[in-house]
Amino acid sequence: MNQPLKRTMLIILILLWMLTIFFFSSQNGEQSGNLSMSITDEICSIIYHNHEVTEQNKEMINHIIRKGAHFTIYLIGGIIAFNLLNTFNLTLKRKIVYAQIICSAYAITDEFHQVFSAGRTPAVGDVLIDSAGALVGILIFAGLYYKIRRKKYVEET
Repeated sequence: MNQPLKRTMLIILILLWMLTIFFFSSQNGEQSGNLSMSITDEICSIIYHNHEVTEQNKEMINHIIRKGAHFTIYLIGGIIAFNLLNTFNLTLKRKIVYAQIICSAYAITDEFHQVFSAGRTPAVGDVLIDSAGALVGILIFAGLYYKIRRKKYVEET
């Protein structure tokens, strides 16, 4: 695939990623809570096989789901951002740093955006989880990309 087309597709992907996060952050506290609790209920029904679930266990699972969603969506964003920067002539270090800056900056603006959603509050902890997820995605993808690239180079020589 040629670079301009790949770059355009990745820009569209990162914008869709940002819009997805914006949509979820625009939900009020009740909508957001209901969504995560419906997922929690499904997971509890699988884990506990119709046995009684304590409220404490349900709250713990819900917390893990909410924080796991933060981590995972930013892991995906990190991969997309790194891929986008990979279409430019940058060093590996710059690609990693710039991708992290993009994702962490968006995490900060996302938390600020929640100030304007009823029943939602910004949390520094969520920014840290988001940034960690992005970094994991960036590093995993960068490692795999360069390992494959090195293997291909060795095979060609």
